[in-house]
Amino acid sequence: MRSPRSRAALVAVVVLGLALGAEPAAVASVRATAAKASAVSTPRWSVVATTAVASSSSSGPLTVSLAADSFVSASNNGSTPIDGAYTVRFVATATGGAAAEVQQCSATWSESTNTCPGTITVVASTTAAATWTVPGYFPPGSGVRLRIHPVVSAPQETLRLSVAVTN
Repeated sequence: MRSPRSRAALVAVVVLGLALGAEPAAVASVRATAAKASAVSTPRWSVVATTAVASSSSSGPLTVSLAADSFVSASNNGSTPIDGAYTVRFVATATGGAAAEVQQCSATWSESTNTCPGTITVVASTTAAATWTVPGYFPPGSGVRLRIHPVVSAPQETLRLSVAVTN
């Protein structure tokens, strides 16, 4: 146990050291840790059309044949949810002047019978770009199935589907 005189001397040295700019090791360590730059993740939202399950690295437009109806997924491959505050815009362009629609079913598509037990909404066509109302809450990793429907079968033609998100 230190004598009152040695404790007073120790306190005086610490106070004098702080007054002169010297820091105890613990304080220096805390300040150094607080001064380090920390990586902060920026929320990212993205919707991508794919024929398979989308990943965070999926990007770019999708090209599909217009020989017959086909189904694709519009997936949120970003890091933040998308809701009604966002606008999702699909742009469909076809080769050779072919005409096609990108359709959404209000229920679940029966892909084996190529039918929709609900209401079909055209979310884009080769004649006009369209905006899509996000169906409620669209968290990262979720998706919705869409049908690419050629107005007239055009086996030699393709449709290119691009997607953009704004808020």
